Amino acid sequence: MKKKAVINAGIGFSLWVISLFAIELNLIEQLLLFAIYVTVPLTLTLTETVKRDGVLFKTYRAAFYLQLPMAVLAGLSFSMDPGVTAGFLSVGWLGFSILVFLYGISRLSARGTRPLEELSVDIGLIYFLLGGVWFTISRFGLEVMDFSMTIIQLTAIHFHFSAFVLPIFNGMLGRFLTRQQNVLSKTYKLATYGILAGPILIAIGITYSRLFEFLSVGIFVIALLIYCILFFTHVIPKISWLPRILVFLSTSTLILTLAFSFIYGFSRVLNVVIIPIPDMVLFHGIGNAFFVVFCGVVGWLLNTPKPHHNPYGVPFSRIHSGFYTGADFFDRNNLVDPTRHRNSLINTMSDYDRTGFGTRKLHPEIVSFYENTLNYDLESHTEWQSGFITFSKLYKAISRRIGQINLPLNGTDHIRMTGKIVPLQSDKDGRDDVRAWIRTTEDGEPIFAAAYSSHLHEGERYMNIAMPLLFGNMTGILKMDLIGETGLRLASFTKHRKGDEGIYYHCPLLTLKLPIEEHFHVWFDVGANTLRANHHMSLLGKPFLKIEYKISKIH
Repeated sequence: MKKKAVINAGIGFSLWVISLFAIELNLIEQLLLFAIYVTVPLTLTLTETVKRDGVLFKTYRAAFYLQLPMAVLAGLSFSMDPGVTAGFLSVGWLGFSILVFLYGISRLSARGTRPLEELSVDIGLIYFLLGGVWFTISRFGLEVMDFSMTIIQLTAIHFHFSAFVLPIFNGMLGRFLTRQQNVLSKTYKLATYGILAGPILIAIGITYSRLFEFLSVGIFVIALLIYCILFFTHVIPKISWLPRILVFLSTSTLILTLAFSFIYGFSRVLNVVIIPIPDMVLFHGIGNAFFVVFCGVVGWLLNTPKPHHNPYGVPFSRIHSGFYTGADFFDRNNLVDPTRHRNSLINTMSDYDRTGFGTRKLHPEIVSFYENTLNYDLESHTEWQSGFITFSKLYKAISRRIGQINLPLNGTDHIRMTGKIVPLQSDKDGRDDVRAWIRTTEDGEPIFAAAYSSHLHEGERYMNIAMPLLFGNMTGILKMDLIGETGLRLASFTKHRKGDEGIYYHCPLLTLKLPIEEHFHVWFDVGANTLRANHHMSLLGKPFLKIEYKISKIH
């Protein structure tokens, strides 16, 4: 859609030129309209994200097609004084900014906060909503706190240019560096944190404290200077001549505008006018709009780095529960496939072989358990970790009601589980060769009902486990690795976190990567002549649950 975006920006540029002669606009309004017509659609296109199946995010498509008509309405709002009519004409642009915001949220929720360079792109998209809000406020002519109309318009410009575009540029830099170095440097990470936090910290400072504003400007300026150094060092020498010229102009001008920003912030702390607002708008505003942003976005469009890994499009189950799941969920919903028979979680463990991992190294009993699951009995012992024991009582009350992931209370002695495996209709689930493993206590209380499948991506096969839960499903994408000489590690996270592994909540409206991690360690206890497994779970990096399993072969 890049070609279409360039056409839209060309049309927008023509409309912008016409507006300069047809409408009486001050410099701030001219620059704001330049963003609306030209730089915003180009910058949005830079973030275009294609899922694995070739489909774009719905929010992105909607924003893309609405941008030009909403920009025209926003332009018409400048043909009249601020007020009700001008305000209503600007509401369309606010709606567009909401779509851009939701697009950023959709990317972020489906992927999580990593990798950092993609988070930077997300935050830029999210910040854009504030640009739409402040633009609409300015067109309605509303008074906000003690802000003058000039300050309101400058805030709108800030979130159409710097706060929106620079995090996205930084994300492009991160992609470029990742392709070169595979791992991002601490310097880049430090700069990114400052770039992402800077705009909102400055906004807080403008509202409440000039000293805080100056300190925030200092953080933002230092972070962007680091960005410039990394750019000059790693990007400019390695791209072709035309984008090199454009991004060189962008980055060089950014250094000059940063100097203006720092001096202006310092003058506000001293309450002395060093650079008056009109001069700030003239030099800083024009420099940012035409050189930093426009030249920069065109340069990046000519040399757009792709993400190192595409996490969008992980195959999720289409099976969703209501409030209650229960052990009979799959039967109640006519999901069982009576034409097939399954007695294991995995048909053949060797399907998970890859470079660096071979299931032939696993203890034979581990392979046998996964390929002949119903030939084994499970006993569990649950330990809720310190700080979560009281919470476990509340959790137990809820999980018993919903009949899913119904974990025992802390310190409960070994619970013997009964289980069955039933094949499911793959066409209803949406994944391949799906089977359900249903576990209950001996007295029939549901513990766990999950639909097991697997998927292959970039040469790696993942276990894909969907547990119907609260109008959607909770899905664990687990990766196999060898631990010790013959043990198995199944985990939702790895050291570099660049695969599909993770814990997700998925429903028809959204996919949300959860801040939960889990890993299983399965090994053969030679002394006891039995299989054992430990299941560890953590929330935001803090361990909260450990379940010990004894897995005994039925004789």
